[in-house]
Amino acid sequence: MRIATPVPGDTLGFLEQRVVEQLRRGGAEVRLMPSRARADLGMGEEEIAAPRGDSTDVQLNLVVRSAGVSYVRALRKFPVGIRGYQRLASMRVGASLVDLSTRQVLWAKSASASSMDEVRRGDLSYAQSGSGALNPGIPRSGGGPRLLEPLIVIGVVTGLVVLFYSNRN
Repeated sequence: MRIATPVPGDTLGFLEQRVVEQLRRGGAEVRLMPSRARADLGMGEEEIAAPRGDSTDVQLNLVVRSAGVSYVRALRKFPVGIRGYQRLASMRVGASLVDLSTRQVLWAKSASASSMDEVRRGDLSYAQSGSGALNPGIPRSGGGPRLLEPLIVIGVVTGLVVLFYSNRN
C-alpha cells in the first residue's frame, strides 16, 4: 500500500504517523511516497518502488478537510480564580483507496472525531506553543457575575434565616 506524504492539511504529521502505525500493526506493507513539497522542504525520502501492475498495489489518499482547537470554557476554583481551561480538538478527514493498475477507486470514506481535555493554567503557555494554525485564544475570564451571584444568594438565605428565628416568638 502506498501513502502520498505529506498529507494535505496535516500540519504536524500526526494523522500520517497514526495511519502508518495502524496499517503496519495490521500486517500491511506500507510505502510512503514523498511528494514534491516534501522534497522541497529537505525532508527525507523513502525509496519509491516501481508499480507492480497487479491489483495488490493500491494507494491510500488522505486529506485533512478541517482541523481545529478551541478553549471551550474556563474551569474555576473556589472562591476566585481560574484552575485551568477545557480544550476541544476536532478533525475531519477524507480517505480513498485507489487501485494503481486500473486507477479505480475501491473505497472512499470520510470521518470526523473530537476530543476534550483540560489544560491547567500553569501549562497554558506550553500548550499554546504548538502549531500556529491550531493556536486558539483563551476564553475571557469575566468573573464578576460568577462571584456576585453566590454572594447574593448567601445574603438572601442568611436574611431569611434571621427573619425566621426572629419571628418565632
